[in-house]
Amino acid sequence: MKVIHLYARDLGGEFDSERFVEVARKLGGPVFEETSRVYSQYFVASGLAPIRVKLRQETVQVEDHRVVFSTHLKLFSYGVALLEYCLEALGEGIEPARLFAMTEIDLPGIGRVDFDQLFRNDLSMINSTVGSIIKNEYEVPDFTDHFLLFIEDTDRPAKDCMELLMQENKLFPRQTRHAFIKQVSLGAEPEKLYILGNRAYLYTLGDVWDVANFLELSRVQLFELKIYDFILDRNIESTYRFLDQLPKQKQLMPLSWLGKDLKNQVRQVLSLTQIRMDLVDLVKDITNTTKVTDDPYYEVVYRDLNEAFQVKEWLSSVKEKIAEIGDVQRIILERIDIQQATALEMTIIILILIEIVIPMVQGLIAFFR
Repeated sequence: MKVIHLYARDLGGEFDSERFVEVARKLGGPVFEETSRVYSQYFVASGLAPIRVKLRQETVQVEDHRVVFSTHLKLFSYGVALLEYCLEALGEGIEPARLFAMTEIDLPGIGRVDFDQLFRNDLSMINSTVGSIIKNEYEVPDFTDHFLLFIEDTDRPAKDCMELLMQENKLFPRQTRHAFIKQVSLGAEPEKLYILGNRAYLYTLGDVWDVANFLELSRVQLFELKIYDFILDRNIESTYRFLDQLPKQKQLMPLSWLGKDLKNQVRQVLSLTQIRMDLVDLVKDITNTTKVTDDPYYEVVYRDLNEAFQVKEWLSSVKEKIAEIGDVQRIILERIDIQQATALEMTIIILILIEIVIPMVQGLIAFFR
């Protein structure tokens, strides 16, 4: 029986592919990734397979029971850190609900600490280590995905599995809460994978880590798409505010294309271009994770997990907003073209007038001498 607290955090940009393994060595060295035997060659060759690093493992007491507590870090090349805090009960006795409800732990050398604080401590260490290696491409939004996975060793009735997921959700009647639970098919009974919000229950006759790692990959994909959606929203809003502040009347003064207003518009276009290029590249990496395996069974499991987490809907939202940024770019570029063309026309007219007027003035001066 295991409970895994999963914390996902964006690091602000992708890793330099040539130095990706170097990061793992600095953090303690990579360990064997259990799902590597079912990864597709494409997924591994393209550098999208995560690196897994073991940070700690110790046996602790939870009431009168011994529990193995381990921490692993998964790093994804597109700049996501996933921390796995695993509680594994040794022997029988501890109530599943008690293990699932734990929010803190007493660690040797650290003392009593809750998982949120432990995550913040580990994240600080990770940031200080990878800071010089990661390509900082955007400001990191200040939010984290926290997901709980309960892995069962023995089969239990479906009703009991659902009760474990619902013990923290008291807002709705029991029958209503049951309707919120999503079931991902793992094949024939008695295998079970139930998902309710940020909690999941897993029982499988196969390798639990295979399923768990595909669940993690899908969850990271969802989290990163939410990050991109947030960044795009912020840039679209700031661009519309920028457009609202521009003069409503066209500048008709000659050489106005050299003015501050036009330079600001050019800077805005360049900024949007950079964001768009960065996110198109990162979204490409995210969508390529759908090519993670050639195994037909895990293809179906992974597809169903993405459907349960609504990954497709978030991907559509991100793509629409990238397209919207392209539309806003065109609006600004059209405005720049009009201003430049108008200013150039005015400049030519003035030069022609000067060419006509100067000889006339020179003639008048000569006449009155």
